[in-house]
Order: sequence, then structure tokens, then C-alpha cells
Amino acid sequence: MRRVAAFLAAAVAAVGTLTAAEQQPPPGPASLSELRKAVQPIGAEPIEVLDAERAWAGADMLLAIAAAEDRPAAVRAAAVRAVGRLEDPRVIPQVLALKDLSGVARGDAIAQSLKGSDPSLDRALVATATEELFRAGAISISDDQTLAAVSNASGSLSRIQHIDAEHVHLVEDMLLRVANYTSSDPRMAGAYTAAARNFESLFRVNTKVAALEETATLRLRRMVRGTSSNDTDVVRLYTFMALLAGRALDDETERLGLKANGWELRRVAMSVLAGGGAGIEEGERLDLIQEGLADRDFQVRYEALRAYVRRGASVRGCAPIMACSATRASMSCLRRSTRSASCARTMKTSR
Repeated sequence: MRRVAAFLAAAVAAVGTLTAAEQQPPPGPASLSELRKAVQPIGAEPIEVLDAERAWAGADMLLAIAAAEDRPAAVRAAAVRAVGRLEDPRVIPQVLALKDLSGVARGDAIAQSLKGSDPSLDRALVATATEELFRAGAISISDDQTLAAVSNASGSLSRIQHIDAEHVHLVEDMLLRVANYTSSDPRMAGAYTAAARNFESLFRVNTKVAALEETATLRLRRMVRGTSSNDTDVVRLYTFMALLAGRALDDETERLGLKANGWELRRVAMSVLAGGGAGIEEGERLDLIQEGLADRDFQVRYEALRAYVRRGASVRGCAPIMACSATRASMSCLRRSTRSASCARTMKTSR
């Protein structure tokens, strides 16, 4: 009897569950946001923007998406960045006219729209395009919010070729303030690294417009030395390249670069020895190049080989190269240099 009673109770419970399920309303149509999540590739731009770009849509369609205030903010921001990727300065007035748009996205679009353009052709357009960014970057940094504002503005401005040296130095000052504020706080390591990258970008793009000023030069040299807790290998690499682009690389910093932990920085420093040399006397320069032939990383060795072929082979002969392993990379490098053809033939014969 107990088994029968238990069976009947289970049957009644199952019937009740089925009845409740039947009484639930059928699911309604999926919302637009749910559909977007279903088809959105992970990590990609919003699907509307992707579709427009796949169709080679021009600025008009993308600007219409960016101007639609009923669309999600992320979609509008992605659309205005896509407008920037057209790299057409003529769209800047329309980008500036968009309302209630992310300042970061607008800055990115402006910087990308001006990529490769000569500011002397339309100085008024460049001034209008960057006015809001310069205003945002001029505020004092006192907390996370003002740090973000200055960091975002200077990040966009550092990608633009500016009208004159005065404007370059205004951006330089923004980046300097960001670096000073974030150098020792691990929570701000991202902003500090971004400042280092932006220093390099600013003076690479504006290398013919302005050189680094003394205050920023001293800060960047300290960053290469690694005097702050946030001075990672990435920071040291980009600040070294900023000094190089800003015509402020000295012999001491060059020697530090050659001894850096990161091979990327050692490779860039070795390429300097093949070029201007950062003020290092010729005899020492050749000694440092020869030391690079034995570097633990093959990319640094290759750069050292190129430097030696260019500056040392005609003076010191083939012996330093012969002392190193004759890899395919070294042979290829030697063959491309007519001045070291005899070294290449000697190495091939001796194998």
C-alpha cells in the first residue's frame, strides 16, 4: 500500500507540473538587444557598424548611425570611430556636430580623420577640430576623473600632426602631467604606460615640427632608467623611442638601452648605433656594435650585424663577424651590402 500511495503522489505532482507549464505564456519576440547579443561576434564592433563597413558604406550612413540618439551608446561610439577610419578630414565638422556622444570616441574619430593630412593646407580646420580636445586636456589632474579626461584628450592629440611647435608642446605638457601623476601608483599603471606610448606617437608624428623640451626630456630619461615602480620594459621601450623621435637621446640613455632586459629596446638602441649614434665616439660605437654581435637575442644580433656592415667592416675587417656564427640571417644581411661582399665570400669559403 505504501508503494501505491507513493506512486499516486508522484503522478499527481507530475500532472500539476505539466498543467503549470501549459498555463505559462509562450515566449515573446526577442528584443533588439537580445538579437544583437546572439549575432554579435565576440570582441568585434556592433553588428550594425560591421554590416555598414562590409557594405563599404560611406560617411553618410555611418554618421546617421552615430547621430541616432535612440541607439545604444556603444553602437554610436563605434559608428563615429568607423567614420574616422575613412581618414577623410572633410567629415570633421559633422563629427563635431554630433550630440551626446562619447568624448573618447569623438577624439578617436578626429585623430583618425586627420591621419596623414597636412595641417598647413587647412589650419582653421585643424584648430577647430582640436579646440575641444585642448580644452579638455588643460584641466588640472586631481582625481581619477580628471586623470581620465586629460589622458583621453592627450591620447587623441598625440596622434595628430599639429600646426606648430606651440601646440605640440601643449600636448607634451599634458602627457608630462599624466606621467608625473601616475608614475608610482600600481592602480594607474595603464594610464602611465599609455602616456609613454603617446609621447612616442606625438614626437614621431611631429618630428619635423618640434623637439622635446628639457622638462619632459628629463622625465623620459628617468623612465628609461626605471626610477618609478611603473617603469616596465614596455614603458622603457616607448620612452626611449620618444627621446629618439624628439631629438633628445643622449649617450648615457643609449648605453642604458643597449643593456636593457627587453630585447626590443636593445634592438632599437642597436639601430641607433648604425645611424646617428646618440653622440657616442666612433671607437666606442664600434666596440658596442661588436658586443651586440654576441647578444642573446637573434634580432639584436641581426641589428648589430647590419650596424657593423655599415660602419665597421671597412675599418675593422671581417674578423668580428667570423667570430660569430654564420647564420642564414647574417649571410643574407652581408649579401645585401656591396661594401661587405668580400666578408660574405670569406665566410662562405671558410664554412
